[in-house]
Amino acid sequence: MRKNVFLIVLLLLLLATNVFANSAAPYQLPDQSAIYFNSDTGVMLYHETIEMTLSDDLNRADYRVAYEFKNTLNEKLELPIWFITNGYDENSFNVLIDSKKIETLKKDIDINSIDNWSIDVRPNFVTPKNYEPIDMGMGYYHNYEQVNIEEFILTIHPDEITEVVVEYSANSGYIRKDEYFARLNTQIYYLSPASFYEGSAKVDIDIIVPNNTLIGSNIPFDSAQDNIYRVSDYSIDSEDLYLTFLNKSDLFLGTNNRIQYYKYLALAFIILMALTIYYRKKKRIKHLLIGLIVINILLIFARPTYGTIFMLIFLSPLIIIAVIILLITIIYKHKKRTIKGDTL
Repeated sequence: MRKNVFLIVLLLLLLATNVFANSAAPYQLPDQSAIYFNSDTGVMLYHETIEMTLSDDLNRADYRVAYEFKNTLNEKLELPIWFITNGYDENSFNVLIDSKKIETLKKDIDINSIDNWSIDVRPNFVTPKNYEPIDMGMGYYHNYEQVNIEEFILTIHPDEITEVVVEYSANSGYIRKDEYFARLNTQIYYLSPASFYEGSAKVDIDIIVPNNTLIGSNIPFDSAQDNIYRVSDYSIDSEDLYLTFLNKSDLFLGTNNRIQYYKYLALAFIILMALTIYYRKKKRIKHLLIGLIVINILLIFARPTYGTIFMLIFLSPLIIIAVIILLITIIYKHKKRTIKGDTL
């Protein structure tokens, strides 16, 4: 499910029947259904602050987003503002203007009708810990069709600076691929739409995570302290914010990368085989090393892929038969040795 949010001034002209004041916003052409964002709105975005607090299970995030706007015109503006997000809890959604809660209205608008801005269906996620780009493929679970739009009216006087605060909770998306032992929880915040405002706004970002949480971000953090990852004075442009989260307890032998893990196992296997061959005449050491090799092989199946699990289930009758035959052979040889010993 897509988790995203952006704030943008939107002024809509509908077939000349409804004209909002100042004509200072995106519009819908009479012969088209597309909506266009317009940067000539008369509203300047001074600054944006984002605070995101992740839940202990990494499945939800609580947002508090604060904007400082200024009216650059010589007249009062009353503008409809659209706040767009996905996977949010409607009961958690609140908008405050100058500390006063105001009413919002849920809108039924197709996000694809915005002509000069679109949602990235292959988000630029990176892995926690090593920050390597993730090849999304079909492993990302995030619904791009269900978009929620909440509208509210911003009233702002000439040369006035107004603070708008938006608060809400959003469910996490997740990435699940055989390449990783554990799935990665995700959050998306779209910064780029704010670039349509006048001015060259900057944003401060605080990501607050639970203990033992690894975080990956396509935007580098300036600092990380006491479970708070921080970005300061980041210039809002075309870059959006994509976050991945992973609990350290979900790592296996210090990694979440199956390929890297198999490389470690292969190296250990080669070393153990070499030692076994070298000490092949020393019976006890030989048995010990063979045992370690068996353990090494078993570790390969400690975190199996879904394909491996399917094959194990599919081949389970043959495996059971093979185990039974092996046990019967061991018991038979043991009894044979016992009988031979009694005869002697």
